[in-house]
Amino acid sequence: MKRIILTLMMVLGAVMVLSATNYYDFEDYNFYFRVLGGNNVALTHGGTYEDPETHLGTYSGWYLPVIPSTVTYRGRTYTVTAIDDNAFAWSNYMEYVEIPNTVETIGFQSFNGCNGLERAVIPSSVKRIASAAYSFCYDLTEVTIGSSLEKIGPSAFGWCNRLNKVVCEAIIPPVLDDDDTSVMYGDCFSSYSTATLYVPRESIELYRNSEIWGRFSNILPIDSGAGPGDINGDGNIAINDVTNLIDLLLGGEELPANADVNGDGVVTIKDVTDLIDMLLNGN
Repeated sequence: MKRIILTLMMVLGAVMVLSATNYYDFEDYNFYFRVLGGNNVALTHGGTYEDPETHLGTYSGWYLPVIPSTVTYRGRTYTVTAIDDNAFAWSNYMEYVEIPNTVETIGFQSFNGCNGLERAVIPSSVKRIASAAYSFCYDLTEVTIGSSLEKIGPSAFGWCNRLNKVVCEAIIPPVLDDDDTSVMYGDCFSSYSTATLYVPRESIELYRNSEIWGRFSNILPIDSGAGPGDINGDGNIAINDVTNLIDLLLGGEELPANADVNGDGVVTIKDVTDLIDMLLNGN
């Protein structure tokens, strides 16, 4: 009898140790979650503590994941307030991930290497994007950042070389997260010279003078709807648009659509002269 009891205890102990190796606490909606304390959870990956590589590609094969705002486990309802470090890392084929307006933090390398991800929308509840959160997302072309973002980590969108449109709705430009020492990478964006940044009209100068955001070569107001010749997107055609267009041409950078003043499909010095004619003729 003692031998049987000892064997059962050993088996039970082994099961408990095995279950404790999981990085997550429970699974719901086919997502994995880790309890943060109170009624809050972070969406995390399906890996283990012992083998850090087991988390890679946890959600590979998902097409358009929709993260729930709340989940229930053992009769208790939890609010999803964070996306964990490495949660979606190297998960391929996802074109878009819908993040609920309860998430406040997007963790380190949370979407790192997600080939196939084309668009990212950061809800207005998010206050912090950690370093390398969306790094190496080679198919990412458009990012929208909500109005509450306060801090962004190094290389948050590093090596996203196809990124051509960034919308940041925050009135006060988010600052570099100096406390984020999880990785020592480079600039928050690697597409400053090719992407257009859209920000609140009243904050344009704040963004242009910002350490991070001022590196974008083209910054326009969100509500601009800038037409041909309105190079700076302020709603008027003035001499500043001429000088801005000349600067863009001399810089050899990718030019915005409104730089094609005469609509011939290319931007050349003729667009500068046509813009001057527009000003002189009052058109």
